[in-house]
Amino acid sequence: MARHALIIGINKYPNLAHLGNYDLYGCVNDARLMKRVLQDKFQFTDDEITELHNEQATRDGIMAQMNRLVDVAKEDDIVIFHYSGHGSHRSSKKEGAADDSTIMPNDSGRDPKPNRDISDKEFNAWLGRLTKKTRYVTMIFDCCHSGTMTRDVFGDAVRAAPPDKRSVTAMDLPETPADTRDIDSEKLSE
Repeated sequence: MARHALIIGINKYPNLAHLGNYDLYGCVNDARLMKRVLQDKFQFTDDEITELHNEQATRDGIMAQMNRLVDVAKEDDIVIFHYSGHGSHRSSKKEGAADDSTIMPNDSGRDPKPNRDISDKEFNAWLGRLTKKTRYVTMIFDCCHSGTMTRDVFGDAVRAAPPDKRSVTAMDLPETPADTRDIDSEKLSE
């Protein structure tokens, strides 16, 4: 069993400058902290971690590293994917479909610059290929609009609870104590 991590942090978005200041300030730092967690808590080595920051994290660079993970992964390998940067939406290529949720590589832009976002559908296809090789895949999206990145990859095996659409009365919710000191902490730990 081998371990592989791809950690992406993007603060700089030069192709959004014409729209205003859309640079971020903590994403590269968050990515570096994730690397430290993997090393300090899970004993990942430098050789097991690939980092892409700012101008390294272009669409082509990210996609190449994602494809590399599929190529090198073997049965029961552990794969970690971490992204910290802008998330967004874009029109779907499929007529009448809902917008695609996306992550924004460093080289992505908005009109008149080309959109180089990576869509949830692209992640689904990649994840489907990867999980044919190993089931031990962890994906962390530290960005807006990341909710559909893994939708429908596993069919009925997605581990997500369905939303509860009942009325508040029908859900029979417990009364909330007026003061949290009223909660018996011993019962919470049971």
